[in-house]
Amino acid sequence: MATPDGKWCNIYEAVELAGCTAGLIRLRLREGRLDGWKANERSWMVSVEGCKKLRAELAPHSNVRKAERAAVESAEKPKPRRRKTR
Repeated sequence: MATPDGKWCNIYEAVELAGCTAGLIRLRLREGRLDGWKANERSWMVSVEGCKKLRAELAPHSNVRKAERAAVESAEKPKPRRRKTR
């Protein structure tokens, strides 16, 4: 559950915001590459702003986002007409 000020969220919300796995979020937290703090022995609170930056960083490399872009691009292209065969 996000904090009332909306600046911090838990791991599961961070996964939704960043569009990656919980393992990557935890790794970045341990390495200090993502802002966060331990709420207790087991759970982290993660910076919402950091999650948004991580999503932007991962965007060009994401297979899901590549598939989304491909679907949009293919929908925009006119489909070639097929010739009738006898």
